[in-house]
Amino acid sequence: MGTEPGSLDPQAVDQFAMFTINDNVFHKLVSRNAAGDLVPGAATDIGTPVDDTTWQYTVRDGLTFHNGEPLNADAVVHSVLRIIDPDYATPLKDNLGTVVGAEKVDEHTVNILTSGPDPLIPTRMTLLYLVPPEASQSEDFGDNPVGSGPYRFVSWERGIAVELEADPDYPGPAPSVSNVRFLFIEEYGTRLAGVLNDEIDLMVDLLPEDNARVDQAWSTPTGLKQFIVSLNARAGSPVEDVRIRQALNYAVDKEAIADSLFSGIAEILQGQMLNPNWFGFNPDLDPYPYDPDRARELLAEAGAEDLEIQLVSLVGNSLLDKETTEVVAGYWAEVGVNAEIFIPEFSEYIDRLIDRENRPDAIFVPHDNILFDGDRTLSAYYHSQGCCGSMDPSEADDWIDAGKTEIDLDARLKLYQDVGQAGHDGAWYVWLVSIPNVYGGTDRIDWSARADGLIHLTDIAVS
Repeated sequence: MGTEPGSLDPQAVDQFAMFTINDNVFHKLVSRNAAGDLVPGAATDIGTPVDDTTWQYTVRDGLTFHNGEPLNADAVVHSVLRIIDPDYATPLKDNLGTVVGAEKVDEHTVNILTSGPDPLIPTRMTLLYLVPPEASQSEDFGDNPVGSGPYRFVSWERGIAVELEADPDYPGPAPSVSNVRFLFIEEYGTRLAGVLNDEIDLMVDLLPEDNARVDQAWSTPTGLKQFIVSLNARAGSPVEDVRIRQALNYAVDKEAIADSLFSGIAEILQGQMLNPNWFGFNPDLDPYPYDPDRARELLAEAGAEDLEIQLVSLVGNSLLDKETTEVVAGYWAEVGVNAEIFIPEFSEYIDRLIDRENRPDAIFVPHDNILFDGDRTLSAYYHSQGCCGSMDPSEADDWIDAGKTEIDLDARLKLYQDVGQAGHDGAWYVWLVSIPNVYGGTDRIDWSARADGLIHLTDIAVS
């Protein structure tokens, strides 16, 4: 893996590296199978609506956390109240949408309480990791996580690796892989060399041109990651003028990025952060065309011919993230915009991304949506109060809020498509490309990529 998670507390950070590790360590009430369909997790089914504001779940018998605490209704209630606590700062809160509480019915039955009708509750439960009531109160829980899944945490050598081992007491089939190390190697060439030398069995973010060099290569069926640059549209920002943000869109040749940098595996985003497979996609939106002359005209109209901004980015988190950022900055330079690229430590990058008070001028974001619904993306990025929103309050906030409790699918779709239109008109982002997760590995393993891009160790067989 190219990036180390900032924490292994499964409720603390919204990072794909954290999800990849913790999906093996923790349970959720609802999970997904390899095809992406909803299936029971710690619960006996995907949920039963009791009334407009209540969904009921029954926790399976025999589940315990690795420290011996029972996984029961009390643990579920604790997990819900912990993540929605206003004093608990986490970007994952947006994923729970309408959830306002939970109550115990009996030892194994719990009600999830919402502020209104919410058809997405079963889907939202796929992003609610269940944590032990006692152990999760420890200050070092993020460094020494305690879950209930098929694998348990062994150690974390910061900057090097996280080690897991199969739980011998887990009430399920024994996995083929008994021990695993998730290595954090920022340098792509080093990760690739590890696979070629049979020192690493599976790597993420394999470049297309290296497919033939490894024993095996896999990719997710569709583009899970959306590469965008978030622009600070708030009053007082150096890019607050919509003409400047439109110019930054016109200045970038997305087709060249898709074809040249990503060797054809990337698809151009259609002027929005949703891809056609996610609910809320607006088919009427088009990408901003590559038109550097129009970009210069708009910058001149806005009096920003010699604009200087900071572009925050990262390296090793996603395939060609740093390189994509450099290409974007190069296109901007051609129309007279000087973007100083700043690549901080990953933890600082996350702080900058979710800082509600001091938004970056521009920040490169590799966004994923394992909720498979527009609510996750729009709540976080298109809502002025979302964790990563960089715009002033607008009607879009009301449409997103209304969509959370709208049970008529056509009406809900219209709300989300209107939000997409507002974002496109306001040029809140530079929408670049969508890419699949690509993996390379040795011939020792038998495995297939999942629709959600996660790596379930129980799916791997080793010869």
